[in-house]
Amino acid sequence: MKNKILLGLMSLSSSILLAEDHIELGIGFISAKDNLSYIKNKKNISLSKSPTEQEIAVPVLSFEYNGFFVGVGDNTQGIGYRHDFDAFLVEASYNSYEVFENPYLVNQNRKLVDAQELALSISKTYSEFIEFSLSYKNIEIDDKVAKDAQQSANEIGFDANALLLSLSKNVYMGLGYNFTYHDSKRESNTHHKNVISLFTFIELASDYTLTAEVGYERYIFNSKNSYFNKKRNEEGMSIGGQLMVDNLFNNKNSYLKMALFYGKRDSNINFFDTEYTGGSLSYGYKF
Repeated sequence: MKNKILLGLMSLSSSILLAEDHIELGIGFISAKDNLSYIKNKKNISLSKSPTEQEIAVPVLSFEYNGFFVGVGDNTQGIGYRHDFDAFLVEASYNSYEVFENPYLVNQNRKLVDAQELALSISKTYSEFIEFSLSYKNIEIDDKVAKDAQQSANEIGFDANALLLSLSKNVYMGLGYNFTYHDSKRESNTHHKNVISLFTFIELASDYTLTAEVGYERYIFNSKNSYFNKKRNEEGMSIGGQLMVDNLFNNKNSYLKMALFYGKRDSNINFFDTEYTGGSLSYGYKF
């Protein structure tokens, strides 16, 4: 049980959460403020102001069988394979999501293009209480921006999650840490990120499980952005929660999942501010 907690808690907003064979379908909503990616081919933006709010409904789809998985969620579609070698867990995946070809255009329609992401991660759990993982991502984007602001990159990440406190046999609390080095093809977007998070796992009753997480993140960029002649300085926070109801309709394989999340990132350059609020409701079946 604790091993499953560690594998899942750090990605509460993801549609792929269960590390077991299942199919899950649902619907979600997102309210987003983001000038770099996501929803509409916006024309009226300002390089000096924070992004405007947009709202959309999104599908939730998650399927896994014998390690192969497919997921559709908040602007992301992915396929992959994970395998447990007993000594460690390996996961390889391909994901795509939409970004703007040139997010810095003013008074012009902005075209959306796909970001292609190949990822590989290796995880190791010790005594069911501590998990470490290393990851690598290659991100390719055919964008049309100034050369020093190109968005393609290679990314290396390190995660450590630990269950630190058991308040009772049904309540656990833990701490997570993430370090990511984002090596852009041009220096403007190259940065490293540190994230500290606190998470909890509560069995409310035999068939009700609540998970929650709150995190703080800090971004350090290497050089100035040519569009603003200023180096970005950013920090953010996030909070998320999920209620899992098992044994739905007295069927031990059926479950209902409800999730809510909020995330905000503040930049010294208003254009790069982001804010996301959302939630989802989905029905799943384990087999």
